[in-house]
Amino acid sequence: MSSRREERLADGMLHTPAGKLRSTLAEVIITVWVFFILHLFLAFHFLLSSYLLTFPEVGFLHTSSAEHVPC
Repeated sequence: MSSRREERLADGMLHTPAGKLRSTLAEVIITVWVFFILHLFLAFHFLLSSYLLTFPEVGFLHTSSAEHVPC
């Protein structure tokens, strides 16, 4: 019986309430971290894009006024 339990432990297939709770808790923590990092990335992206739209002179692709050809 002990060797069977060790095999199930080694395979990560121990179906005890504590084991299920631990794996569920780990999945929740990982999911929350992924969404947290994704939201940080999106917030930074939108803040940067709104900043560049407000102040286009600091943009990477901005051309100086000397390069503009008058119509």
